[in-house]
Amino acid sequence: MTIANARGKGAKNVINQAIALARGYNAVGALFDTDTDWSTEVERRGRKNGILMFAAAPCLEGLLLDIAGRRPLDTAAANKQAFLRQFNGHAHEEKLIARHFSKEMFDLARSRIDTLNALLDAFGHQS
Repeated sequence: MTIANARGKGAKNVINQAIALARGYNAVGALFDTDTDWSTEVERRGRKNGILMFAAAPCLEGLLLDIAGRRPLDTAAANKQAFLRQFNGHAHEEKLIARHFSKEMFDLARSRIDTLNALLDAFGHQS
């Protein structure tokens, strides 16, 4: 398994990066925010190229707040601010998730968060 960071820049960029990486792998997945460049066209392109897509609506920070037991906010900007306040860092910072999120938190949250459940299933962590 190889994990690559597309560095955001919208759902379209993340899906395009995943498609580029797909050559040489038997499966490729992409976790992305839906607040920028997410459309039916981008979704169609990803599916056509066999990309497993995991949409964090509206953003990764909202998904992580939900996993942590906090209600996600309506906008990506509000979620990013709330995440920064609660965890004293940005979601993409190396080791921040490992520092603040336990396996037990993920296991408990997966039954109520479809995106998380699908992502964990894709990594072979059956519920």
